[in-house]
This record gives sequence, C-alpha cells and structure tokens, in this order.
Amino acid sequence: MQDDEKSPHPVENAVKMLAEIHADTMRKIPRSQRGIEWLTDTIGRPWFAYLLVAFVLLWTGVDIVAGRLHHPFDTGAFSWLQLIVGTFSLMMAALILISENRQGRLADQRAQVTLQLALVIDRKAAKIVELLETLRKDDPALPDRDDSEADQMAKATDLRTAVDRLETETARAVEESPPA
Repeated sequence: MQDDEKSPHPVENAVKMLAEIHADTMRKIPRSQRGIEWLTDTIGRPWFAYLLVAFVLLWTGVDIVAGRLHHPFDTGAFSWLQLIVGTFSLMMAALILISENRQGRLADQRAQVTLQLALVIDRKAAKIVELLETLRKDDPALPDRDDSEADQMAKATDLRTAVDRLETETARAVEESPPA
C-alpha cells in the first residue's frame, strides 16, 4: 500500500510529460515569432473588431464634419483611410499566415507522434492477443477451437495496406456519391 501511495497516477505522469513537452516547444519559439503570435491573438479578439469599426466611423465622421468646414483632412473618397485599412489588412494576413504555418508544423508533428503511438499500441495489442491464443491452445483445461477473428487480431496492422485500402475505399465512395 505504501508504494501505491507514493507512485503518481499514470494520468499525472502523462499530464506532467505533456506539460514538459509543451514548455520545451514554447522555449524553442523565437522571440519574434512569439511577438507575432501575441499580436495575432490580440487582433483576433472581438473587442478589436469593435475598435476597428469605431476607428472607421470616427475617421469618416470627423472628415465629413471637417469637409463641411472646408478643411477635410482625407481628400477624395477617403483615400488615406483606404490606404490605412489596406495596409493593415495586408499586415494582418501576413501575421496570420506566419502564425498558422508554425501551428501547422506543430500539428503535423503531433499527428506523427499520435500515429507512431497508435502503431505501437496496435503491435502491443496484437502481441497480447497472440499470447492469449497461445495460452488457450497450450492449456489442456480450455477447449481447443479455431478462432479466425483472434488469428487476424494477433497480427499487427500493416500501415501500407491500411493506407492503400483507405485510398481504394475513398475512391469508391466518391464514385458512388451523387454529384452535387
């Protein structure tokens, strides 16, 4: 009982390990990238949309009033406002793409780790089924019978076969689906 109380729960170990991996990943991000992601996070808030609407309304309202006093500061069809909004839009698009690229690479890396873990778990499960089937066959007290499903489960999944089958089934489903 004493040993069980001292050893952490497996979920705690997993959470701590994930936190360490996340912290390592965050430490490796350059300061410039962190600044860009902070900015895109700030821009992506609802209050920022309200601020933009208020800015455009204030700009147009002040320019219209100034125009009636014969001193408009934005001549033409709000050309300065268009320049500011266009430049800001271009910068936002670039910042968002920079953030998304890094997050996409991180998501790909996580997907690869998940796939590797799934394959390891698949091999372990296949080995357990194989050992259970061997035990069942070796134990004279248990009835001997053929179990084709257990035989199939005792083999680890071949990733190439699984991908080929997925592609075949996807192509078949696309062919059978009604046109949109």
